[in-house]
Amino acid sequence: MRKPIRFQLQGSRTLKSWFLLIPLSIISFAGAQTGHWFSFPDTAAVIPREECAFAQAGGKFYLLGGRGKSAVQEYSPGAKTWKNLKVVPSILNHFQAISSSGLIYVICAFDESAAGYPKETPAPFVYIYDPLSDTWVKGPAIPAARLRGSAGAVEYQGKFYLVVGNKLGHTGPGALFLDEFDPATNVWKTLPDAPRSRDHFEAAMVNGKIYALGGRQSDSTKAVYTNLEKVDVYDIAAGAWSTLPSPDSDMKIKRSGGIVAPLGNDILYAGGSNPGVLANAPYNLVDAFNTVTNTWRSLAPMKVARQVTGGFINNSALYVASGSGGVGGTPTLKSMEAFYLSDSLPPSGEALVAGALSPATTLFNFGIVANGQESRQQFALRHASGNQGVLISGLKVVGDAAFQVKMVVTAPYLVRPGGQSLVDLSFTSKGTAPTDTYLEITLAVPPGVTVKVPLDANRVPISISAARPKAAAAAPVRFWKGSWLFPGPQGGEEDAAAPRIFRSALGQRR
Repeated sequence: MRKPIRFQLQGSRTLKSWFLLIPLSIISFAGAQTGHWFSFPDTAAVIPREECAFAQAGGKFYLLGGRGKSAVQEYSPGAKTWKNLKVVPSILNHFQAISSSGLIYVICAFDESAAGYPKETPAPFVYIYDPLSDTWVKGPAIPAARLRGSAGAVEYQGKFYLVVGNKLGHTGPGALFLDEFDPATNVWKTLPDAPRSRDHFEAAMVNGKIYALGGRQSDSTKAVYTNLEKVDVYDIAAGAWSTLPSPDSDMKIKRSGGIVAPLGNDILYAGGSNPGVLANAPYNLVDAFNTVTNTWRSLAPMKVARQVTGGFINNSALYVASGSGGVGGTPTLKSMEAFYLSDSLPPSGEALVAGALSPATTLFNFGIVANGQESRQQFALRHASGNQGVLISGLKVVGDAAFQVKMVVTAPYLVRPGGQSLVDLSFTSKGTAPTDTYLEITLAVPPGVTVKVPLDANRVPISISAARPKAAAAAPVRFWKGSWLFPGPQGGEEDAAAPRIFRSALGQRR
């Protein structure tokens, strides 16, 4: 009997030690090259599903979406337990989740609420899941001309990229679209079309390049499902697509519905199906595409053949869960497993802490504004604490109508940890100090939070009068721009510097 090696897996400080027993025979030279898989025993509570996603946020894992309205499920690696959370707001499936700033984004999915297979319709909105509060937020509308489902979705330098897909369920036509979406501004940017459409696939981002590999072109009206072997690459810096040359770069066993995840310079492709070759079951095959050599190699197969689910890399390991163990959606699986290319390292992840929004100053002050004049300024709202992003859902002025706020960005929009958002405000002066007024900022994440920032203008700070030298006699007064009274110098001379001194003391530009 072989003696096992014991690995102590440690999560955050609050997590208990987690032990795995892995046979010594696995840790060999060959194993270091092809890797090994570990099956998790604690999956009885998993809600089986397919056409779903599996993602990490903070130190926990989330299984979400799929056919039917199932609860989001949270897996805690430390406690080794599954927990049921809220049901998805709509029947969202065929999507690649993006985990960013402690939130999980669902973009360019199919929504079966209106119609099921084979004419699933594209979800018209971005959906955002907040794991901390177990809350779904309905995000901005996706431009009608760019709607599709079954699209790849990746992130690069804070922006999301939505890659090809299918315009109507399994019937087609396919979409050649490539879009850039900025969650901080909710701006969509159309990029060059891909060389070919594909659905039932996931994209990968490596070194500023988007890789579209695997997948198929579906047309159920003709009972045609064409699996693809070509690898298409979009270079973000160059703004151009290319197709990698045959035969070395072609997928050796072309299939769709596989789990895709970048690991270093490799892109792992696990499972998937090709009914034309393997009629009644998905593959357990795992291949790695090297983005330096543009070639494929085989890795250790999964313990359970599966397709149409998601996966992610954590501490150099690929984690996958659920999905379909057959072709056509059944049976659905309850299992979870992890792939280690070499050492079995523990999962890592910092526990999420809700973000807090704070103004850059405690008071948004316009300084002195002449009677009848309008002053426009931008003030900063900073992400002050926590490691989860903040979603702003509304801005409004409460109090004096002389202040107005302009919503430049469609809500809800993201303020990332360490980042800030600029607010456009205006003040139209009536020649008097305004009544008590504040800017009210409503947050969708964290939910139920409101931030209030005082607004002010045309108010003389005490420091100005206190700083002026005392005159032997009372100085005459004068009007400046017909609105505010300032003490003039002795002899009634024009004090052209007074407004500048006032602005300096106030610490704000007029």
